[in-house]
Amino acid sequence: MTNSAPQTKTKIQGAPRDFDPAELSRRQEVSTYAYNNTSQRCVVLTKPIAFQLLEAVIEKVNSGYQLASDYPIHTDPLHFSCYLIKPTEMQKEDLARICTEVKEQYITELEKERAEYKARLIQQLEEAEAVKEQKKLEAAKAKRRLEIEAEADNCFGELTIPE
Repeated sequence: MTNSAPQTKTKIQGAPRDFDPAELSRRQEVSTYAYNNTSQRCVVLTKPIAFQLLEAVIEKVNSGYQLASDYPIHTDPLHFSCYLIKPTEMQKEDLARICTEVKEQYITELEKERAEYKARLIQQLEEAEAVKEQKKLEAAKAKRRLEIEAEADNCFGELTIPE
């Protein structure tokens, strides 16, 4: 038997993760915390003239926005800007959208991981099948070789040496 049989190289350890509601909840809480504590919940108003910025701020405040005291008001020449916190309803819509996106990303991540495991399992099974086929082929060759040797022995017989 020759040693040309392909060796199984792919080995799968563990299993792909299943959907975990607690993990999804944790991820959504992290995203919600990030939204509530960063400028994601704000809009930035930018105007070239200070008076235009003040008018825009008044208009936004009248429609439910709040001036964000956590962020600076810029008063550079021809660039006046400030952050305004979105109204509660807009924030709820944003958070609902963010939680949906987080769920979709989590599901996509799980599906990708499952597909990778499946591909590796298929590869591992193909490699194992190739090894089996190689062993069968080598066994058949060895068996046929023995049959041929027996046929040759029958054809020529034993060498007899007279004494």
